[in-house]
Amino acid sequence: MSVTDREAGPSTAVEAPGRILVPFGQGRIRGLDADELGAHGAAMDRLVALGLPVVPGLTVPAGASASLGDPGTAEAAVDLVEQLAGRRIGDGARPLLLRLSASAPTEIAGLPPDLACLGVTTASMDALCAVIGRADALHEVWAATVRMIAEYALGVPAAMLDDVVLDAPEPRTRIEALLDLTARHGSRPFPDDPAQQLALAARAVLRRWDSPRARRSRKAQRLPADLGIALHVQALRTPPSPTRTASPRPRPSPVSTWCGPSPS
Repeated sequence: MSVTDREAGPSTAVEAPGRILVPFGQGRIRGLDADELGAHGAAMDRLVALGLPVVPGLTVPAGASASLGDPGTAEAAVDLVEQLAGRRIGDGARPLLLRLSASAPTEIAGLPPDLACLGVTTASMDALCAVIGRADALHEVWAATVRMIAEYALGVPAAMLDDVVLDAPEPRTRIEALLDLTARHGSRPFPDDPAQQLALAARAVLRRWDSPRARRSRKAQRLPADLGIALHVQALRTPPSPTRTASPRPRPSPVSTWCGPSPS
């Protein structure tokens, strides 16, 4: 399914149970605390309660986090974030990209890294670079996301991925090499559809959390071996298209506004 296919009409997956997809600010209303919302989701709830603006996004509670790996739930999550943001993935004038992050009930070490730039495709990459203004930043972040999804969700051997990263120091070349390697050695090629990307990203994050390295980290911190994590899907801040800006004015670096770590 392509981005244009998604524009043809809403998916029936939007009917997913309300407790699975919790918009930022609605967790407490639904009787959820940090154990289910994670530290990041609880922090977003507090900011909304104070009347402060937050990046549009949602939490999949810890008890249901595995459901985001289902394509139907991922489709519903993409649709909901698009509604909250008032933008759509694939919109050339006001592009929307997504970030997936994880949080535990308290701040801990060893969480899986954020996976950003979900919604990017090879066909849209050049146009996004023109809007964002930092091609290398986009390529770097997207390459890191593709690499983790390839290893933990698509079964590409880590050694092969490491070789590609070492052999392709230039970011644009690296992302192209990673996509080619994934198509040849993964269980499937890296998808263009944003919902499928999000579903694979959720599986990758949860498998990383269940890896021997992550289990050793929890043991070292004296955390429960079965500690659950909440997943957060939120919009990335992207600057408006220069062609739609009435008068040029200085703007913050895109690296700090949309590639940086999510607030907690």
